[in-house]
Amino acid sequence: MDWMLRSLASLRADPDTPPWQLHVVGGGPEREALEQLSRTLGLDDRVVFHGFVDDLTLKGLYNLAHLFSCRRGRATACPPLRRCTITARWS
Repeated sequence: MDWMLRSLASLRADPDTPPWQLHVVGGGPEREALEQLSRTLGLDDRVVFHGFVDDLTLKGLYNLAHLFSCRRGRATACPPLRRCTITARWS
């Protein structure tokens, strides 16, 4: 995910890029380093690290999303998910 943060930092520098925000849900051994990288790159006002959230909060975040990733490294544009009434998670 560090490559994504670095890419987003370069987008931020482009004045023609529309406003955006990245919401990161979950945790793991890399979280602290990624939060630090986000601050170092000046993205702390654009990247929100939520940690683990309950299902209702997760559904709300899905409803806000234009792009999401259910599995590490596999992002998918999925407008139907934004309108979903039931979401399912798997491990």
